[in-house]
Amino acid sequence: PAVVGYPEGESTIVTLKSPVGGATTEWTADFTWEAVANATYAIEISDSKNFTNILIQNKGLKTNKVTVDLGALEETKTYYWRVSCTESGKLASLSAVETFKTPARPSAPAVTLVSPSNGADFDDNFEFKWKGVDVDSYELQVSTQQDFSTIKYKKEIAAGASTVTEEMVISLLGKGTFYWRVLSKDSHMKTSSSE
Repeated sequence: PAVVGYPEGESTIVTLKSPVGGATTEWTADFTWEAVANATYAIEISDSKNFTNILIQNKGLKTNKVTVDLGALEETKTYYWRVSCTESGKLASLSAVETFKTPARPSAPAVTLVSPSNGADFDDNFEFKWKGVDVDSYELQVSTQQDFSTIKYKKEIAAGASTVTEEMVISLLGKGTFYWRVLSKDSHMKTSSSE
């Protein structure tokens, strides 16, 4: 007797090639492993060597290389990765586990604030304006405290333009003295502030 379609053993266990041995990667990193003809792969990245917490997973890969954005991971930390290989008509197999380390995050470039200038008075709606930089997004913050310990108003703004303007309805702030700043945000960098 035989079971129709029963897998014919396990797939080839691939050898991981790069990054290995705790090598420091870039924030966008290429992961490579030994190729197996006509196989499908899946890569898993975890912060634990037993993979109880999988942080990144890519399935259905047809080549033995994948570029992964590691921006969601912590800086200068060791992570673990492995690859499963599935050949046609066979059970999936898991590779040995390898390690890599994420790099330190540089500070995002700070924007140049244009207006309103220091000490400006407003009785009507006005615009915040600053010179843009190459980042993912900005966060505009307005506070009644110079140290920004309390935030009166904040808004996430997409990056892209060389000069960014954001209209402010004065009734949202009320009366008083206010301080404003813009945070430059990028998934591969530390947030920078311009005040």
